[in-house]
Amino acid sequence: MSDTQPDRTGAAYDDLQLLTLSQVAKLLQVSISDVRRKIRAGVLPHVRLGPRQVRVLASDLKTYIEKRRRPLRSPDDG
Repeated sequence: MSDTQPDRTGAAYDDLQLLTLSQVAKLLQVSISDVRRKIRAGVLPHVRLGPRQVRVLASDLKTYIEKRRRPLRSPDDG
């Protein structure tokens, strides 16, 4: 690749960013056991890279969070 052409591979891989279970647990502020339970229950999609290597796509984690997000209640709702 020449120096005059921009490197577009970074943008292409942004959607494929893989997170460890430890990173997911830290982001969700839960234990790694809780993350494993969510994966076993089929609630949190994952990628198995090997017998002991499990990762979560950052985009899947974002979707998981967005699905569980609750709208703010207005004072008139109460």
